[in-house]
Amino acid sequence: MLGLSKLLLPFFVVVQGYTACKWGLHGEHCNLTCPQNCALLPPLDVPYCDTDTGKCSEGCQCGWHGDLCNQDCNQNCLNTTCNHQTGHCTLGCSGTNTGFFCDDTGECGRGWYGDQCQHPCSINCLEERCNHTTGACILGCSGTYTGEFCNTTKVANNKEDANSLDAILELFTLNVAVAATVTVAVAVAVTLTVIVFIRWLRGKNRKRRQRKSSRSLEAESSEVESFTDDLHKKEPPMYSGDLIEGVEEVLRKISNNYRKVKNTLETHGRVTMSGSPGKGNTTIALTLGTEYRDEGYEVVSVNDILKFNLQHYVNQGKDMCFIFHDVFKTVELPKDATLLQRLLHELKSNLKKRHSENVQKLYAIFTMNTYSDTGQIPELGEVGDYFFSGPPFINFNMEFRV
Repeated sequence: MLGLSKLLLPFFVVVQGYTACKWGLHGEHCNLTCPQNCALLPPLDVPYCDTDTGKCSEGCQCGWHGDLCNQDCNQNCLNTTCNHQTGHCTLGCSGTNTGFFCDDTGECGRGWYGDQCQHPCSINCLEERCNHTTGACILGCSGTYTGEFCNTTKVANNKEDANSLDAILELFTLNVAVAATVTVAVAVAVTLTVIVFIRWLRGKNRKRRQRKSSRSLEAESSEVESFTDDLHKKEPPMYSGDLIEGVEEVLRKISNNYRKVKNTLETHGRVTMSGSPGKGNTTIALTLGTEYRDEGYEVVSVNDILKFNLQHYVNQGKDMCFIFHDVFKTVELPKDATLLQRLLHELKSNLKKRHSENVQKLYAIFTMNTYSDTGQIPELGEVGDYFFSGPPFINFNMEFRV
């Protein structure tokens, strides 16, 4: 009995006329019952709570959490046990569920499959939906593709696709050349027109001043003849030399940049060209694609990197050249950072493997029209540095100035 009294003494302390409540009660007048799911503390095995606030200060009974222990743990928590403050499943999850609250069913998001959802579904799967375990297309195939993984098609269609890419590359190259020629011609024509107009205006002003100083018809005729002689001088008009030198400088720098990009690509197996529109990124990329295609490479043009199925191409046993146009155009960081890191890691591994084993060649060309110094590269970590910094990274905004 004496031992029990010593044990209960701390719970019946008198402080300035105030008596603490009995175990299981709280409130100013000790007339409120502690929440029924508060932890049961020995030796009385009754719910215990703070006598002032009524909160379960010693935790909750198994299966409950919250200040008042009135929120149940997720039914997928192992042994229905969770942290009494946060609700996190402290012993892990039952079945295949994952996550802090064991509310993740373990299925991959659309477009991915694998134990860790690390493999992209075939780009030929309808709506990019595939079995999250096997990768088989569950809604069928797009276009003329067939098979469980939508990775087979008729030979004729393959040739048609190849011819289509050839046509696109050739048409683009032709259009770029024509556009460049027309642009230079228009610039020269406009410049010459402005120069002639300015010289004519100056001559007209001189003629007016001459009329004021001399009213004779002979003096007026002399001034007109002088202006006519100026128009027919054999010397080139002012600024024309500068203009021609400027055009030559542009062409020289484009040629130099092309050689630099090609040397970098063949040295490192990868190159990234960054620059605002008009710097020549796409022109150089497609020109290289045309050159490698003529050498027998399989050239793949990629407009959305998140939908790119790398394994579909690297397993074909061919020399490959991938061109990733404006790589961040369809990427939303940090939301898509994990998916992009996964694909870049796979590409990096294949580049190193082919280089070390000296098998079929593999080149990766990236263009970045949306790059900025305060952009998204750091969010990709080490693999971002591998592709988008160092010697393989060329910033035309800094190097190509005319």
